Amino acid sequence: STLRRLILSNNNLSGLPPSISSLVNLEYLDISHNPLLVSNGHNDYSCFPRELENLKKLQA
Repeated sequence: STLRRLILSNNNLSGLPPSISSLVNLEYLDISHNPLLVSNGHNDYSCFPRELENLKKLQA
């Protein structure tokens, strides 16, 4: 995929689909203002969803 920017803010997302890991050219992802839950069931921004591990071009 050539998608470089993805804005998903304010969508009431509780998680990210596993398919997001296929967006290997993604450089910017906005998931702000969503009630995201990590695997332990807590809203803990100190650990990121596993789906983001393959997105090497994503900048923090």
